[in-house]
Amino acid sequence: MVDFVRSPDDVTVTEGEDASFECKLLTSPSSVSGSSSSPVSVSWYKDEDLIPADEQDFKQTFDGSVARLYISGTYLDDAGQYTCIATTGDGQHEASITATLVVNGRLNHIATFAVLARIVLAVWVVPVVI
Repeated sequence: MVDFVRSPDDVTVTEGEDASFECKLLTSPSSVSGSSSSPVSVSWYKDEDLIPADEQDFKQTFDGSVARLYISGTYLDDAGQYTCIATTGDGQHEASITATLVVNGRLNHIATFAVLARIVLAVWVVPVVI
């Protein structure tokens, strides 16, 4: 048997910040990793696509009871639904849980300043009629 006792929280970050998800599993003694019969494996998915364990921007860890996913330096396209799926080695039991990542864009401060400068300049340039 495998089930989740703590689900990952939804996460909101600004583009470029790191994000992480964590979930805790409840497993029967015979299904804990390292036992002889049926170890549990964990996989992470983004919007139903498997995140490869060796993906450079995503680090996955699992210690037998806590599964974690770290996303370093988020991009806007990292936003979405992240699902953790735990499966017993014999494939007889599976549990999944999903959380959402929201990535807010960074303001381009130079572009914002340029727009504000144009507005100020437009206000100060007033035609004079003689």
